[in-house]
Amino acid sequence: MPALKHLFLSLLALVPFTSIGQTSLKYHITVDPDNLDQLNVSVDTRALTNASVLPARTMRSSTQPKLSCINANGTRTAIDYQQAIQCSSVVWVLPLHLVDKNGFDPATQIDSRDANKGWYFVSEMNSLPRFNDLSKSEEIQSSLICIPDNTCYKLPSQSLPPLLLVWGQETTQLNINNKLVTIHSDSPLVIEHLQSWKPSLVKQLNYLNQVFPNHNLKQWQIAFFSRDKSASSVGGAAGNNLILINALLDQGKLSHDSIQMMLKIAAHESVHILNSHDMPTWAGESLAEYYALKSLQGTEFAVEDATTRWHQFATTFPYAKTGLLAADQAVNERQEYQYYPLFYLKGPAFWHEIDNALIHTDSSLETWLARLTFNDDNQFTKKWINELTKQIGKDSWKHIEKRYL
Repeated sequence: MPALKHLFLSLLALVPFTSIGQTSLKYHITVDPDNLDQLNVSVDTRALTNASVLPARTMRSSTQPKLSCINANGTRTAIDYQQAIQCSSVVWVLPLHLVDKNGFDPATQIDSRDANKGWYFVSEMNSLPRFNDLSKSEEIQSSLICIPDNTCYKLPSQSLPPLLLVWGQETTQLNINNKLVTIHSDSPLVIEHLQSWKPSLVKQLNYLNQVFPNHNLKQWQIAFFSRDKSASSVGGAAGNNLILINALLDQGKLSHDSIQMMLKIAAHESVHILNSHDMPTWAGESLAEYYALKSLQGTEFAVEDATTRWHQFATTFPYAKTGLLAADQAVNERQEYQYYPLFYLKGPAFWHEIDNALIHTDSSLETWLARLTFNDDNQFTKKWINELTKQIGKDSWKHIEKRYL
């Protein structure tokens, strides 16, 4: 469960690269031919006349790549971050973590290579520094990241989730209401079992696309990474252009339970992609999990409802009595991630009870999502609560609020 703290809210889109009237940069990521365990990054900076390099966004540590300037005469000199540069190109090296026998853990987002399966993964975090236009005192926004499979992606603004990159895996594609979903997998088993899970995933994504209609989103990508059950952890993460998901293998086999977990995580992360509303952590994560569970209804991989799951979990979880708002404060203000599981179990149960209360009044939570509003302290606004209580009754709301918030 601790790995779940690394999940990101996200809006995913493969954005066409344009640079009309602005400076543009292109990053080239290549595998070092003399050392397959590291990548070389090069950025052509000849067009920059007054610029510096900004540190990459960070996760877990503040370690930054060591930068070198390739001068016009071909010589190489070391450069510092936030120092004015005049280079033909700026280059650096990304060392890669070798994936062990247990498989890749998406939550770590560590730049990795699987030597046996031949795939590579790079996260923007700690790896892709940005460039600053000193004449305008602002970051250069038009940057394109190109990887060895000749695919290029726009580097997202720092207000969006990070860029995640993978290549060297087998792929297939799904059409979800005219939206393209590209599936990557490092396990032949996932593709071999395609017909057993594809109908469920298509049904899930079509449902979620209706609940969270995001008309700006035209496509997204999902990468499945096999992970051995003995590792005792399974998870996922969502970036600006890619969802990462574990496919749990039990003695080398993809079981019914493994596919069920795989589909739930895929749905959870897809909600983060589709849901463009700004929400506090507790609400965003719990809504994503609630609708992930709900999306499985009517498929062969259906699970118990959110309230039943919470009651079972609460009997042994030491922080079960902590309210969702207090848990949100503990996580975001004090980094006490032991409370994070509440967002995945107590939170969905809260939404399940709200949904049931609305259904009894011939309404549903789906019709209320667009009205959701929150205060600066991450609580519901009085306006939303007042409207909701008119629908379900004050006693019903007070009962739910007392049990969960």
